[in-house]
Amino acid sequence: MTKKSLTPITPELYEALGRIVVAWSAIEAILAEFLSLLIPADPVGMYVLNQTASIDQKMKWIRTLSALRLDPSILVSLEGLFGRIDEARSERNDYVHGLWATNGCSPGEALVQTVNLNRAEIIRTQFTTRPDLDDLIQRLEEIRHDLAVVGQTLGFGPHLRK
Repeated sequence: MTKKSLTPITPELYEALGRIVVAWSAIEAILAEFLSLLIPADPVGMYVLNQTASIDQKMKWIRTLSALRLDPSILVSLEGLFGRIDEARSERNDYVHGLWATNGCSPGEALVQTVNLNRAEIIRTQFTTRPDLDDLIQRLEEIRHDLAVVGQTLGFGPHLRK
């Protein structure tokens, strides 16, 4: 019996996946500061809370507390940003937690299989290339920037260089 050799996942795909992880970490850090602003509490306690609560739970708290504590004029733009964060998080989770394979793929391509009980297509296999990953990286950087602008306006998070 002959063995079929699998096409390895290319370094370019690994590099892009690493950039997704790093960009998402920056977003989570800014969101933790946003939540800390909305809950005026002990910084050590907020650090523990932010390190242990899921991002899904933190986004629910941020949405609820924003509606209660922030000027209504900013809420419309925040809801749009929060929606973009949710979409990017879902896609990021697919790439980071999905099962990667290269069966039948050319170099620079992969199949990513995910399981999600909260969607109609519970098991999904997605064809992925570097441009797909680069698109998510770009959107994550835009989200990070937009969160930094919100932080600059409200007084939290990293401040933008002029």
